[in-house]
Amino acid sequence: MAINASAEYGVTDDISVGGVVWYSTSDSSLSLGLSADYHLGRTLKLGNIDPYVGVSPYYTNEKINKVDNDGYTTVQNGILRVVGNVGVNYL
Repeated sequence: MAINASAEYGVTDDISVGGVVWYSTSDSSLSLGLSADYHLGRTLKLGNIDPYVGVSPYYTNEKINKVDNDGYTTVQNGILRVVGNVGVNYL
């Protein structure tokens, strides 16, 4: 199970920034992220429909085991990822 909380702030009518916290109970990992989104609804004159695109860098403390060609295992903790996001709000 995963639990998350997020908040978003409109910097302008078309740009928003925010943050998010995720916690996964299955592996006890915690992730902290930021988001920046560009909202297209006003530009495209779509009324109550507001599509958006954005980018979200986040850090997670999950543990990943990697096995090399010689059979040695290494553990990597803490990963920084950057993901793109697309969505639609109905206002």
